[in-house]
Amino acid sequence: MRRTPMKRGAGPQRRVRLRAVGQRGLKLKDLDELLHDAVVKRDAYRCMRCTRCREQVVLQAAHIYGKRAHPRMRYYLPNVITLCKGCHFRWWHRVGFGREAAPNNEVREWCLKVLGTEWMSDLDTRAGEPSQGRPKRDMKKIEAELRAAG
Repeated sequence: MRRTPMKRGAGPQRRVRLRAVGQRGLKLKDLDELLHDAVVKRDAYRCMRCTRCREQVVLQAAHIYGKRAHPRMRYYLPNVITLCKGCHFRWWHRVGFGREAAPNNEVREWCLKVLGTEWMSDLDTRAGEPSQGRPKRDMKKIEAELRAAG
């Protein structure tokens, strides 16, 4: 068997799972952009942790309950908050939240203090609802809700 050297920087190829197109050609990327716009507008174009505004930093949408562990909550507006890029990656993911099923204690305490107990209890209820396999989403309905909110 003949071996060929790998090119510098070329590691093993990873398979990328593409889920780009939903119902009727509506792309998930488009819905993500609508979600981002709606959340940033709702939060007055400021990071909810450090309160810097969009003229100073890049603002991102951060999911309280991760979209991988809770796909039904991906486009649920109360599950998403605005954080600047620094707070999102240096604090939100550093404290151990990342891809976990639920926020850890530090994030949970901060969410309770900033968002309130009613907001978090609603999220906890929704996150605790049992799901039967992959959720069926009506992309047009989600798009209409996000456009109305944004």
